[in-house]
Amino acid sequence: MITSILFDFGNTLVSTELDWEVVLDQNIASLLAYLDSVNIKVDRETFGQAFLQIRKENFAKAEAELREYPAEESLAHLLSRLGITNITPNMLEQAVDAFFAPEENLYPVFPGVPEVLAELKSRGYSMALVSNATSGRLIRKAAANRDLVKYFNAIIISAEIGYRKPHPKIFQVALTELQAKPEETVMVGDLLEIDIVGAQQLGLKTILVKLIEPKENYNSKRSRIIPDAVVTRFHDILSYIEKM
Repeated sequence: MITSILFDFGNTLVSTELDWEVVLDQNIASLLAYLDSVNIKVDRETFGQAFLQIRKENFAKAEAELREYPAEESLAHLLSRLGITNITPNMLEQAVDAFFAPEENLYPVFPGVPEVLAELKSRGYSMALVSNATSGRLIRKAAANRDLVKYFNAIIISAEIGYRKPHPKIFQVALTELQAKPEETVMVGDLLEIDIVGAQQLGLKTILVKLIEPKENYNSKRSRIIPDAVVTRFHDILSYIEKM
């Protein structure tokens, strides 16, 4: 019997299918505006692309190592490389918050998500949000601004614990926070190689959500990673969890 549920965030509860060329331009403009406001002078023509490049490189390393590289670390590295040392940890946090602010405003919640989460909570399930992200504050703010935080007993974010899904550590932290047993827990997420396989390695049940056109082709006959259920409507999660 299932007693606890872990939910991914991006493309599970909210869509991150944005016009990223436009969004990243807005993110960089917001970051530059903050740096200007605290009298940190950078070359506006090259700084943004350099920051995005460092984030890209760190993302590749994070995927390979399953260790998270927070956005503050990427920004501090770039500023140090430019010889800029007059920035405090608090300023780094505010700079990163400014960078992510435009995109955070744009994440739409998938249809049915608040209703399903409310129903699951009313049925007594313990729930945790478990997300890979380079900023914990981004995910926490995005969840709060969409009135989703109230449904979760715990929020676990890779930037805050240092490990990325599918590393077992991030799932173990979530289980500990919920005081849950793996065999009584289900992971709900949109990525086979990240959410599903990571949870399965610890003995959790799994539900793959396909609420957008997937970047990866899922075919249960060809994939070695087979979730316990696949849903294309968020409401269908309720019936599957009842049967597990």
